[in-house]
Amino acid sequence: MFYTNKHLADTKQGRALLPVATWLLGWVMLFSSCNVTKHLNTAKGERLLVSNSLELKAERKMNFAERTPFLYQLESYYKQKPNQRAFGMFRTRLWFYYKYEHRDSKFARWAMSRIAEAPVIYDDALAQRTAQNFENQMRQRGYFGATASYHTDTINQYKVKTKYTLVLGPLYHIDSVFFVSQDSLVKQVLDLTDEETLLHHGDAVDGQVFEAERLRITAAL
Repeated sequence: MFYTNKHLADTKQGRALLPVATWLLGWVMLFSSCNVTKHLNTAKGERLLVSNSLELKAERKMNFAERTPFLYQLESYYKQKPNQRAFGMFRTRLWFYYKYEHRDSKFARWAMSRIAEAPVIYDDALAQRTAQNFENQMRQRGYFGATASYHTDTINQYKVKTKYTLVLGPLYHIDSVFFVSQDSLVKQVLDLTDEETLLHHGDAVDGQVFEAERLRITAAL
């Protein structure tokens, strides 16, 4: 491969810019990790939500393979999630928000629309709704006695960690399945397609499966 003077110049320039870019990235991360909480209105009780955690409690001990699907499914039911962290450490997006929130330059507008992230201020009402979401979702999956609670740990009066506990209780199962209808034609269709049912003895009383069964019957009619 042949290199022209332009190629060599570009290469040297790129190498020269690398330390600058590295320094700039380090500078942004350093300042993003600095006290972004100084912008909080502590007089109004504002605290930055920095983490959520969920503990599952079942009648029998659940191994990792059993717990993981539950935790993954419930992840979407949090009403509040902490600000994103770069490399799991720095709230860079939040730093950009505070840095450029009240600026009107072209770069500021770009940063606010593409990078910045507004602070996630802990809201107790949303924590309550999250706990209620967990209960409702598990009751839909057959854990009719599921209960969820939460408590918060405050860090240096500016930050808060929310810890949820979800007690599943017993899992209810289907005892028997039979179809009834006052309409003789509908009853005939139900009887002809009963072997296709998604509901079986011993299965969990799962609302999602019941909905799929309803759609199956509707399609058959």
